[in-house]
Amino acid sequence: MSNNTNATERPLRAMKVNTQAIAELVPVALLIVIANGLKQLRTAPNYVLFSLAVCDFMTGIINIPLFIIVVFTPVITSFEFRYYMAVLVSVLNNLTAISACYHILAATTEKYLSIIWPVTHRLMTRKTVIKVLQVVWVVSCIVAFIPFAWVDMEDAGTQAN
Repeated sequence: MSNNTNATERPLRAMKVNTQAIAELVPVALLIVIANGLKQLRTAPNYVLFSLAVCDFMTGIINIPLFIIVVFTPVITSFEFRYYMAVLVSVLNNLTAISACYHILAATTEKYLSIIWPVTHRLMTRKTVIKVLQVVWVVSCIVAFIPFAWVDMEDAGTQAN
């Protein structure tokens, strides 16, 4: 039996604990547990706020890392692929920005209606709010993906030369 260990290998180091990440995730986890247990928070107006939170989460999880990969790293070597990825980053950024604006408009309109018609406003059902949110996401997708219709690789090929 031979020993294949190399004397120049580094010893395993203890993993560093990222205290900032823990400090940010613990309150979020606590809020999720609290909100999950409280049935009174599951109201129709709060669906709009939840959908807005999903939009913001998409920005942090998809848009920002994709932007960093496309712009700041040499991972993508093909010009054509980089061009399409840049357009995709722009489209996803537009999607979340437009969606956030429409969500804020929907939340503001809902609050306005609750002030103007306090009694009849209570008739707003979850189905109505879900339909409004579906319209918000569909319109945001349509408006955001319009730039893909403008992409012409022949122009991109001449710009590369």
